[in-house]
Amino acid sequence: MKRAMQVSLVVLCALVAATASAQLARKSGDWSVDYIDGGIQMAGTENASGNAFGVICLTTASGCFSFISLSDTTCTKGNTVPLLMNSAVGAKSMQATCTIIDAKPPMHLMFLDDFEGAISAIESGGEVAFAFPLKSGKFEVYRFSTKGAVSAVREARTPPTSRDAVPVRGGPKNQIL
Repeated sequence: MKRAMQVSLVVLCALVAATASAQLARKSGDWSVDYIDGGIQMAGTENASGNAFGVICLTTASGCFSFISLSDTTCTKGNTVPLLMNSAVGAKSMQATCTIIDAKPPMHLMFLDDFEGAISAIESGGEVAFAFPLKSGKFEVYRFSTKGAVSAVREARTPPTSRDAVPVRGGPKNQIL
């Protein structure tokens, strides 16, 4: 629960910063990387149904969180739900914790409890799918592309000072010897 509260604060800060200051976005395949003033970096993708999957990283706290934002689903803040994640590395059961961002309309985000599992799925290539159980006994499945995800997530997880030091065009920098 403590982690869920921390995640909520991360997301609230990200959204407030996104609306209050300019952000710089970069595309990487089907993914994008956003840099927001205040030390927040996000990498994510949106599927054809308008649902999102990605990571949010705090550069000041050296912490990252994986999330799913489901456009057609609501959740109760603080509740955890079981889900099944599937990718090229296999299927894995995990939990997700709901947080609600006070926006218009409200944003219902699910933070995955296994960040490293999400990263492994992203790095596996292909698609990542999440199956949520329904009361009817069926599952609702959300699928996301990983095209461009590895470089986008790596960039979001890299502190700005390290990332800025890497030459954009490649090759060595000029040196005075």
